[in-house]
Amino acid sequence: MTKYSEDQIIKARLKYLSEYYKLKEESSKFDTVKELCEFFDISKKTLYKWRNRYEKSGKDPRSLLNTSIVAKDPELLEVGRA
Repeated sequence: MTKYSEDQIIKARLKYLSEYYKLKEESSKFDTVKELCEFFDISKKTLYKWRNRYEKSGKDPRSLLNTSIVAKDPELLEVGRA
């Protein structure tokens, strides 16, 4: 079990991705992905993993949860899909 709620995890990761997308639009306070990742203390590999998972899901915020959390409750994958 994690010390953060699922909503806290999603909110934080959406913040990281929001800054990433701003960076790509040249409206971020960061100049590079490396700088962004260093500020949030995450690796570039992790940021890109979250971005890819998020975009492949059609930007479903639940896709940002750790796969181990989703594996424990497969219904989480069905949220937002109809």
